[in-house]
Amino acid sequence: GVSEEDLVNRDFSDFVHPDDRGRLLHALQSADVGGAEPGQEYHLLRENGPPRVIIHWYSGPWTVFRELLDLGCHFTVGAAVLRSEHARRLAREVPADRLLTETDNPGAWEWMTGAPGRPSLLLEVAGRVAECRGVPVDEVRRTVRENFARLGGGDPAFQRALRHEEA
Repeated sequence: GVSEEDLVNRDFSDFVHPDDRGRLLHALQSADVGGAEPGQEYHLLRENGPPRVIIHWYSGPWTVFRELLDLGCHFTVGAAVLRSEHARRLAREVPADRLLTETDNPGAWEWMTGAPGRPSLLLEVAGRVAECRGVPVDEVRRTVRENFARLGGGDPAFQRALRHEEA
């Protein structure tokens, strides 16, 4: 894979095929205002295996969501699932093997409600995801942990985080 240092010091567009960078940037800017163009295909550069892409707090069009799924992307479902039908639909539609949870704390909850975010919000997020999917919360927690471990592969930082969670 790509080293942590390489990831930190490189722009995300470095991982997109040069022929597609302009179209991707245009599509991302358009998606931000709700007008992404459907039917775009982006060739993520692969270095030593398939890319590990996590889409954070997706709120764009469903046509783009399907394209991102086709590329193998994972999606986070965060605090918005407690307030937004779009986020609840995302929680239902992300395949189990691509599902991750997050809180985007402390800012997201405060931005949405005015109250400060807190780590325990992740438990509420997992509970609402489970409700949306019609499964027990323990299944969501297990699925997310397995996905996180698989995404991390041999990455030492991921492995440390997983060991910390088990403690």
